[in-house]
Amino acid sequence: MELTEQELTRFWKKLGSIETKHECKHIPYGRLEQAIKSGDSAGELSHLMVGHYERKAIDVLKDTLDEIGRKDQAKKVEDHSSQFKEEIKRKLKKIREYNSLPMERVDFSARFTKLTLVKKHQQQEDKKNELKAKGKEHTELMKKHRNMSIDIENLFTLVDEEKEEKQKTEPKTVVIQGPAGIGKSFTIHKIMLDWASGELFHDRFQYVFQLRCRELRIHKNDSLDDLILKCSRNLKPALEDILSKPEQVLFIFDGFDELSAGWTDNMNEEDVTSTTVMELLSRNIMPQASLLITTRPTALQALDNIVVIDRYIEIVGFLEDEIKEYFIKSFEDQEKALSAFNIIKGNKVVLSLCFLPIMCWIVCSMMKQALQPGEDIMKNMKTNTQVLIHFVNKLLEHHCRTSEKTEFLKIVSSLAFTGIKEEKLVFKNKDLKKFSINPTGNESPFFGKLFYKTDMDAKSVFHFMHLSIQELFAAMHCVSQSSTEEAVQLLNDSLHRDNLIDVVRFLFGLTDVKSQKIIEDFEMLSPALLKTCLLNWIPEAAASYKKQSPFFLQLLHCLYEIQDPQFAKTAMTTLSNIKLVNRPLSSIDCAVIKYCIEQSDSIQCLDIDIILVEEQVKILWDILPKCQFVR
Repeated sequence: MELTEQELTRFWKKLGSIETKHECKHIPYGRLEQAIKSGDSAGELSHLMVGHYERKAIDVLKDTLDEIGRKDQAKKVEDHSSQFKEEIKRKLKKIREYNSLPMERVDFSARFTKLTLVKKHQQQEDKKNELKAKGKEHTELMKKHRNMSIDIENLFTLVDEEKEEKQKTEPKTVVIQGPAGIGKSFTIHKIMLDWASGELFHDRFQYVFQLRCRELRIHKNDSLDDLILKCSRNLKPALEDILSKPEQVLFIFDGFDELSAGWTDNMNEEDVTSTTVMELLSRNIMPQASLLITTRPTALQALDNIVVIDRYIEIVGFLEDEIKEYFIKSFEDQEKALSAFNIIKGNKVVLSLCFLPIMCWIVCSMMKQALQPGEDIMKNMKTNTQVLIHFVNKLLEHHCRTSEKTEFLKIVSSLAFTGIKEEKLVFKNKDLKKFSINPTGNESPFFGKLFYKTDMDAKSVFHFMHLSIQELFAAMHCVSQSSTEEAVQLLNDSLHRDNLIDVVRFLFGLTDVKSQKIIEDFEMLSPALLKTCLLNWIPEAAASYKKQSPFFLQLLHCLYEIQDPQFAKTAMTTLSNIKLVNRPLSSIDCAVIKYCIEQSDSIQCLDIDIILVEEQVKILWDILPKCQFVR
């Protein structure tokens, strides 16, 4: 705009040779003439250059200004967007892990594994089946999500079936929801880094701003300029340019649930967040800008009251192939990674939760811990209880805002226990209110929310992230009481209700002193008192499960969970006839059988009427001499 008419003519006539130098897409001569003859020649010319040259437009501009003798103008050209991208790349290329030491970082690319994103609400029955499925059954159910998945690069474009719909416009407001620990912030990290590297949205957004909602909650009086400058102070000279081209701007609000936590029906939203944020979300300012919002499902309703959502996305986590890829990236040694992955494939409870990246990280960290060259990876196998308590602990530490964690665990455990007793997988809002639980507040890390339609209404229910988490909390409820009464009742009920045996396994696991130490300040019954109850139950359980091979094996898993050799030795006098038929064994099952026999003085019979692979025979080989009869 600062060029004279003659300079502008020389400028566009020089473009042909400069674009060849930079190997840019050619702008037809006729299009250039039309731009110059229009009422806004500078604007039209700029538009053509950006459209044809894309990221190289700034370089072409500088060189062409040099060619026409306006080096003074060339020096004034500052590509603030490129500088901002370089800043983002420096900040985001390395990350801290949960257990990183001060100054310790790892490459983001070495840790990132693609998550599956789906563009639909799940059906209630489908979700219930996922919640209760374990092991291979769970990973098989998850495969269906591939059919409805969407890639990150298509978040703001029409996908195939949408292109056929008339009047359909490209989405401007996209919401990504998922429970705590499933990778929402990691996905945003990936989007920011790929955009800054020119691999994502480079022809759509000149600026992408990531706004962390936890910080926005603190800074309530920020202006729009303040929000942008929080992303980079170096953008101050570019503010006018940014605000004048809202269609080239993407605002990312990461963690909307952090804003909405504690909102009540009669509370003015301005009391809990900045007016500017609310104005942006409701499109009262910069309506042409694009919005990407992440949230936990428990805050979706509050978000829907403010924002007109064009596209709804759910992160369902890792499918089996991605779990395997995560292990390979985490271990770096492919042989050890595949060995660890195959072990976990045989652990139904842990495998069912590995759709969550945070669970994959916990499992890999545990299995890698102090692993020496050539050492058997089975050595670092932990109990299911220890793995899941670490999971609960990490969510409490990094994804939960409440300071009253002990009280919080008690009420959530009480709800879980009630649900197990009543065979409830999903809970209505009134169920949660009975226990003084606000699922949109501090308790939300452990809950998901499912929306569904009835004939006349849209309704919602809440659920634990998976049945295994609910079962762990139910067991925690039993061990946190003042007496063993509820624990004894659970043990007795389990003899008549098959679905309680996994809760019982966690009951055994919580008796282990190591497990109790993981969650500090959560008061539990003394291990000695609990062990007496459990030991008294073993003979009755052995008699009840004698003819039920899968449940007899579960009893051995219970002994493994408690990690007390003397307890196992005493219990095994009742379980000295081990007969397992018609049920495939995993490497973990074999390791459990080995552990139990190792603690015994002798075993009368080990009868495994199942085909074993070489690896499983190797695990069992050393304990065979302890068995009087082997088949």
